[in-house]
Amino acid sequence: MLHSAAEAAADLPVTLIARVAGCAGIVALILWQRVPVRPALTVWPTLAVMAALDIGGMFAVTAAGSFDRPEFAAVTSSCFGLVTVLLAWRFLAEPVSRVQWAGIAVVFSGVAILSLQG
Repeated sequence: MLHSAAEAAADLPVTLIARVAGCAGIVALILWQRVPVRPALTVWPTLAVMAALDIGGMFAVTAAGSFDRPEFAAVTSSCFGLVTVLLAWRFLAEPVSRVQWAGIAVVFSGVAILSLQG
């Protein structure tokens, strides 16, 4: 959907509008359910980095819509769960079973095979 919007407007404003709308929805939900949210000041820099990385990633995927073969951006960006598993394995020492490693190999192999097509 962002690719369609990015065709009509610049990539960065489209990305920011999507993220502002998402944040507004979360704030509305927090206010509606009266959830107390007060992160400590020491957490704010980490949250700012996470927000910047999120916006940067969304911008990269949206901007890729103007390149040749934009479908690769959609396919690879949908693998964020896989990256989360790999980061949890590496930094949190979460166990990854052989079946999960096989799934990870299949995903990366699939992307590699798709990149050879065309």
